[in-house]
Amino acid sequence: MSDDRDGNMDYHLVACSGAQTENILSANDQVGPVKGAKNAEGQSGQSSYGELPQLDKGYLDQNTTLVTMSIGGNDARFTDVITECMIMAGLKNCQDAELSDQSEPLRITEPRLIKEKVRPSIVTTLKEIAERAPKAKIVLMGYPKLLEGEVCVPGIHKEEQPWVNSIGALLTEQMAGAAADARAAGVKAWFSDPTAAFKGQGICGSPETIHGIVTDKTPGDKDDLKPSAQSFHPKIAGARLYANSLQSTLNSPEMK
Repeated sequence: MSDDRDGNMDYHLVACSGAQTENILSANDQVGPVKGAKNAEGQSGQSSYGELPQLDKGYLDQNTTLVTMSIGGNDARFTDVITECMIMAGLKNCQDAELSDQSEPLRITEPRLIKEKVRPSIVTTLKEIAERAPKAKIVLMGYPKLLEGEVCVPGIHKEEQPWVNSIGALLTEQMAGAAADARAAGVKAWFSDPTAAFKGQGICGSPETIHGIVTDKTPGDKDDLKPSAQSFHPKIAGARLYANSLQSTLNSPEMK
């Protein structure tokens, strides 16, 4: 397996924390065969943190052989959901509470968002990547189960935790469906599900390979009262588990 130190490999990492599908899609209507592609929210490419949309950075071309990505959690408003569960729900379980811009509870709006908006947005993104890198295999990485045990993260109660995990499972299912939808449309796309690799090792797992609430800020964190963006993201050991999942997918007969 080659890495970025291999002289035969041209490797680029353009991932961006907090990115949604519109931060990947091109903002330039004159670039590439797909002109002005929009996600299911009607958004075409938008910058993030002052950076160009990822498809406008010029890294994808006829020579690209592999693209790996993970997208969907931010489109599903994961941060808003967790904030509601931990802080804002009050006397309600968070699945029965409404976000400030919604008139229905999360148990209704969140599954609908994932199925009707997130999944087709991912399909559009995979198609546009394939247009710019027609020889590339594309692997969409899923998300593992986050919370282990009955009560793990302060503020998320035992009635809320199963629902949070079920929404994560639904997102994983719909991401797999998005990859299948894209493949049916001719895109060389596969889904890598890390659930098995992380089994029992989520937040509060043994060993714990995903950060819970992290209060120590990094230079890239915003200077506000919210916890660090490291929260709910893999630790170094979790990154290894993600790599194991990816390697397993790349070695599968379907990708040969």
